[in-house]
Amino acid sequence: MLLILRRFGHAATDRQKLYLTDDEIADTEGWNNLVGVAQAAVHHGGMSYADVSARFAELEGVAAIAFEAAACEPGADTKGRAGLEATNSAPFARAEAVTAGRVGVRPLAAPALGDAHKALTDSGGGGRRDVMRKHMTKGLGEALENRPEMVYIGEDVEHGGYYVVTEGLKEKYPSRVRDFPPDETTLIGAAMGFSQCGLLPIVEIPYAKVTPPGVKQAL
Repeated sequence: MLLILRRFGHAATDRQKLYLTDDEIADTEGWNNLVGVAQAAVHHGGMSYADVSARFAELEGVAAIAFEAAACEPGADTKGRAGLEATNSAPFARAEAVTAGRVGVRPLAAPALGDAHKALTDSGGGGRRDVMRKHMTKGLGEALENRPEMVYIGEDVEHGGYYVVTEGLKEKYPSRVRDFPPDETTLIGAAMGFSQCGLLPIVEIPYAKVTPPGVKQAL
């Protein structure tokens, strides 16, 4: 497997302090890709250091203006968490009894937000409620246990991934939960190769909008 030196945390949820010391994190600053590219541009005569400095200043100004504009935009017209959930949450659905191997789903009328947890609990017969990511972690763990050919790949998934859904799985399945560079084309291409070798690859791509270009480039 290709080993690539980490160049800083790509995602805000990447918790490097859990697996790197402060000295190791500081040491990665000496491997800054952008500085290396700038040095190469100067070395080969494409730019001068003054050109590089001016370009950095220009991009810094563009970014500052963009952030200022975004900060001035009005926020969502909601009243606290309840209003935000009402705006973004899909209606609850109840899974009907399994009949002939097929599970039917009957949509429910969207309940009042104050009764949301009660409606969800009633539909599942009670029991302890938990956040969705923990149920996802449990499901992935069961799949890895039952399917020895399954592999799970993605950025920082060895340490939980973007949304911590793979937390703890690396310890149980060290050879089948593996980090890959933050490149959707590479991830999808690797998954295609794994499947052709008889494996069952599961790829973590946390943002839907980067999936189509990744698939297009991989194909």
